[in-house]
Amino acid sequence: MVLAYQVTEPVEAKKFKIKKITLPDLKPNEVRVKNHFAAVNHFDVHHRNGQYPLTNYPQTLGVSGSGEIIMLGSAVRNYKVGDKVIYATNFIGSYAEEVNINADILFSPDKNISLETLTAISLPCIFAHALLTNVYSVKKNNNVFVTGATGGVGNILVQILNSIGVNVYGVVGSDEKIAQAKGFGCKYAFNYKKESFLKEVLQVTGNKGAHVIYDALGEKFYKNAIRILQPTGILVNYGDTTGVIQNMNALELWKKSLFFVKPHASVTRSYKLDRIISNDYIYNALKDRKIIPKIEVINFKDIPKAHMRIESGEVIGNIVARF
Repeated sequence: MVLAYQVTEPVEAKKFKIKKITLPDLKPNEVRVKNHFAAVNHFDVHHRNGQYPLTNYPQTLGVSGSGEIIMLGSAVRNYKVGDKVIYATNFIGSYAEEVNINADILFSPDKNISLETLTAISLPCIFAHALLTNVYSVKKNNNVFVTGATGGVGNILVQILNSIGVNVYGVVGSDEKIAQAKGFGCKYAFNYKKESFLKEVLQVTGNKGAHVIYDALGEKFYKNAIRILQPTGILVNYGDTTGVIQNMNALELWKKSLFFVKPHASVTRSYKLDRIISNDYIYNALKDRKIIPKIEVINFKDIPKAHMRIESGEVIGNIVARF
C-alpha cells in the first residue's frame, strides 16, 4: 500500500485527501519509481476540479514527478534499479509515494541540477518550449504578450522570450504582480482587471498591439485578446484560469484574419525525440541562466493547500512537493 491523492470524482481542494492505494503489477515495459518529488501544476488543479475531464476514475492526480527506480518490468533494458529518473508528460499519477510508469517517457536528470528544480519546472519548460517552437515561431522584435506572466508556465515563457530579444509584455491580475512580472523579464506589465487596460496596451505599444498572445486566462480574457492582436495575429490559449472559452464566434476572428490554437502539452510533445530536444533545451537554459527558477518546496501533505493558493492566484513561480 502507498499513500496517494486519488479522486473518484471532481472535488474541491478542501476535500482533496490522501488515501492508501495498491499499485497493480508492473507491465513488461514499466518501472516502479519511488517518488522523491512531485510537481504541483495548474493542470493538476484543472484535473481535480473537473475543468479538464478525466477519462477514468478512480485516478491518482499529478502529471510530473521524479524519484528512484525500485523495480523493473521484464522488458525494460535501458534502466536499472537505483537509477534517478524524471517524468513530465504523457502521464498522470505522480501524487503518490510510488508509481508504475512506462519507461519510454522517463529521462535521466542532469547531475548538475537539483532534482527538485528539474521536477518543479520540467513540465512548464517542456510546454513553453513547444509553444515557442511547434506552435508559433517567435521572431526577434515581435510584440509578444504573456497572460498569467507570474504563473508556472508564464514565468518560464517570459524568461525565455526575454532571452531571445522579443518585446515581451506581461498580463497579470493585480497591481502587486506587475513588479514581479517585470522581474521575470517583461518590458512592461499590465493589470487586465483595470478599466484602463486596453488604453494602456495601445499606448505602450504605439497602437501596434500584439503579434502573438500566449494566454493562460481563457474565458474572461478572450474579448480583450481579440482587441489587442494585430491583423493576422495568433491567440495561443494554453490555459484556462478564468474558465474555458465557450461559444467562440469565428466572425470575431475573421474581422482581423486572426488565428486561434489551443495546444495540449502531451500532444505537442507526444514523440520521444521532441521530449529529448525540450529536455536538452531546459538543461542548457538553466546552465546559461536564461531561466532562473522561482521555486517553492512544500511537503506532500500540503498539496491541497497549494491547490487552494493556485486557485486564488497567490502563487508566484513553481511549486514542488517533497515526499
